[in-house]
Amino acid sequence: MRYVALFFLAAMILPILALAQPPDSLWSRTFGGSNGEACQSVQQTSDGGYIMAGLTYSFGAGNSDFWLVKTNADGQGLWSRTFGGASFDYCFSVQQTSDGGYILVGYTESFGAGSKDFWLVKTDAGGDSLWSRTFGGLSSDECHSVQQTSEGGYILAGYSYSFGAGLTDFYLLKTDANGNQLWSRTFGGSGYEECAAVQQTSDGGYILGGLAGVSSWDFWLVKTDANGDSVWSRTFGGPNSDQCYCIQQTSDGGYILGGYTLSFGAGCSDVYLVRIDANGNQLWSRTFGGIYWDGCESILEAPDGGYIVGGWTESFGSGSRDAWLIRTDANGDSLWSRTFGGYNVDACRSLRQTSDGGYILGGGTSSFGSGGDDFWLVKTGAESPAEPVSILLPVEYSLYQNYPNPFNASTQIAYDLVKTGHVSLRIFDLLGREVVTLVSETQPAGSYSIAFDGSDLASGVYLCRLQVGDFSATQKMVLLK
Repeated sequence: MRYVALFFLAAMILPILALAQPPDSLWSRTFGGSNGEACQSVQQTSDGGYIMAGLTYSFGAGNSDFWLVKTNADGQGLWSRTFGGASFDYCFSVQQTSDGGYILVGYTESFGAGSKDFWLVKTDAGGDSLWSRTFGGLSSDECHSVQQTSEGGYILAGYSYSFGAGLTDFYLLKTDANGNQLWSRTFGGSGYEECAAVQQTSDGGYILGGLAGVSSWDFWLVKTDANGDSVWSRTFGGPNSDQCYCIQQTSDGGYILGGYTLSFGAGCSDVYLVRIDANGNQLWSRTFGGIYWDGCESILEAPDGGYIVGGWTESFGSGSRDAWLIRTDANGDSLWSRTFGGYNVDACRSLRQTSDGGYILGGGTSSFGSGGDDFWLVKTGAESPAEPVSILLPVEYSLYQNYPNPFNASTQIAYDLVKTGHVSLRIFDLLGREVVTLVSETQPAGSYSIAFDGSDLASGVYLCRLQVGDFSATQKMVLLK
């Protein structure tokens, strides 16, 4: 009977699309001097080139300075600029502005009122400074994210020791187009709250993502209106520390959050994605990783509704730490992943999709370049297109005779489903008493095989019964010990 069924399967050929393949690296470039550099942000510019921003210890006026590097479309350096003073200045984010120039944020210890202040620097298209602004109090205030808003001003987010209710609080600050402060808001409790990312939302408000906690952290998400007043907030995580680094509003008005988790997953830390609806309710979460340290620092929604994750891995790749690119479908399930790096420590800090359908990764490398750590720019091609393949589906429901039969003490039970339905597969003795339920769930069309272990049962005859909708079938099984 089984061979007859398989013969008829050949008449039921269903075309499907194979999974897309990971993109190939087209080129990589390093930028740096004899000391250390760290790239935190990258973006494709309107001319097809790229802008990178972070910090440099090799160039500039002080211990560390903001470093801005502009390349052409092939990643060849066109110019670079430093901004800073005699102390430590650290850039976390850059964005091209509507006038073709650039806006940079981070913190400064060289200027301002406190030990660290928010520092906002505006440049022209050639990277020359037009103005800069500091914001903060007497303690440390650190800005991690900036975006030009729809009316031409800027929204800045990070954390503050100077203001708020606790040890550190989310610190949100709005400026006009000239960098003059319009308002600021803090969000937090008695512990630590640190904002890593901000984005203006489709309703004109803002979404902030970061961490919150005291002895351990959770993802913390705060939604505000256009005036920066809180609409709602949500936490996501487990008993250990979980930190959010990036957030994006999705095409359906919800949000995707990315970071790392110590609460869930397989290793020391894992990539942690959380998908929520427009009201902050969790739809699903996913972890990716191996037995070592892995994390996410950048995430994008793909044109097909899936996601592209940029980060780093110590579990996979060729070095002690590699840049890691992960592609998922709309449900967060992995389609492919790819590592980039050498023997030493390399990481992706920022990821963008490029106009040709490929990706640009910005980060740091100690495997390549001229110094201990260098800016690292990696360009990939587009994903290889999916090609049609064929699969065989059953044309009738079937419950096959278990094999082996008689058995001692384990056997395999196979069955076919024509379409998706709720499947009940149970074992009974000859008195009609249920011994065990092997399957009770909804399953898609296909062929299945399940192992049954009768070690705890007495020798005798048992009945295996399959029920799917109106279809039912029974097979006798003989257990001999």
